[in-house]
Amino acid sequence: MERHVLESLLAGDDEASVIALATLRNGATYWVGDRAQPAGQHAGVFKLRLQRMRMHGLEPRGLERAVQLVREHGRPVRTGFIDSADRTWTTLLFLTEDGSALVACAGWQLPLVVRMLKFIHAQYEADNHAYAEVSYRFGGDALLDSHLPMLDLVNMLARDYAAMDPTDPRFAGLTYALRVLAQSYAEHPEYREQWRP
Repeated sequence: MERHVLESLLAGDDEASVIALATLRNGATYWVGDRAQPAGQHAGVFKLRLQRMRMHGLEPRGLERAVQLVREHGRPVRTGFIDSADRTWTTLLFLTEDGSALVACAGWQLPLVVRMLKFIHAQYEADNHAYAEVSYRFGGDALLDSHLPMLDLVNMLARDYAAMDPTDPRFAGLTYALRVLAQSYAEHPEYREQWRP
């Protein structure tokens, strides 16, 4: 399927479609399957996937609604994916059997980014404990006054990023900034090289 055709199918005003169109126009890669599968099969698979995502604290945008729309559609659907150029966001597409219309779509942050955010939050907690220990043993003058506020700001950026709409013009810059900041912990055993900017 040609890019401009896929763009024309993403004309809806629901959040997932808007994000999908924005990422596609910003250089995302995409794939659309050639064969259709029964709607009930897809609805069942992605209902289970939604439950697993929620168990891991991830709330995909539009997936619950997409499962419902696919089930209501009742006829075979083709699937596709759109992956943002910075590899932080993916969109799942459900198309009619002939690929001429969008049945539903949903999107979520890619797991690698979710793990990076959890890693940053964990290091924030660890650094706060370490700060308290050093302050207790050696006194508050042993540490820079800017250390705790800086940790709080990094944690705030990570929280803002998790809640930010990928179509927000600040999204790409904040992604890069968080990857740079995560490098502060590059020697940590749980740091991943894929997070480097």
